[in-house]
Amino acid sequence: MVIDSGDLYDLSVKARKMLDEAGLDYVQILVMSDLDEYKIKKMQDMKAPVDIYGAATEVLNVTDAPKLEVVYKLSELQEKNKIIPKMKLSTKKLSLPGKKQVFRIKKDKYLCDIIGLDNEEVKDSRKLLCPVIKNGKLAGALPDIETIHSYYKRDIENFPTSLLDIENKYQYEVKISKNLQKLIEKTRSEIIKNHS
Repeated sequence: MVIDSGDLYDLSVKARKMLDEAGLDYVQILVMSDLDEYKIKKMQDMKAPVDIYGAATEVLNVTDAPKLEVVYKLSELQEKNKIIPKMKLSTKKLSLPGKKQVFRIKKDKYLCDIIGLDNEEVKDSRKLLCPVIKNGKLAGALPDIETIHSYYKRDIENFPTSLLDIENKYQYEVKISKNLQKLIEKTRSEIIKNHS
């Protein structure tokens, strides 16, 4: 059953009662009407009998941060058999050199992510990046929606609960590996030397 207008809490309570009394306790209730994380949390705190929250409008139109600026920067160049790391040094456009990997560190719960070099090994970590396209073709089969959903449900449990609390301003830590930091310093020095 979809409820998409009016007092969503009140209507969900009435709908659940009517469905249960009619022997339709298996019918799920979906609510949607300009929902964001705060409205959903409020309904959950009120114990609304809702099975699914449809937050399409607010998810597609991020009202508190309406734009995301993304720029692709060259991070390495292959000339013949030599790999040359590249980076931008401008303060607002600083980029990281080399082919990278993101390592997620876990001890009971996820502690932090480390941005490192693709060929590094980081203790107690899981690599997050994997090829999706190689040579213009899919690198493997894409997961179906059920697989994605079950992965999300399992994985979200590994994050600190304070990260998921919308009232809390918890910052999940992202670090740079020592090897990447060394490459940054080396590449920066070479760029400065070549432009002097």
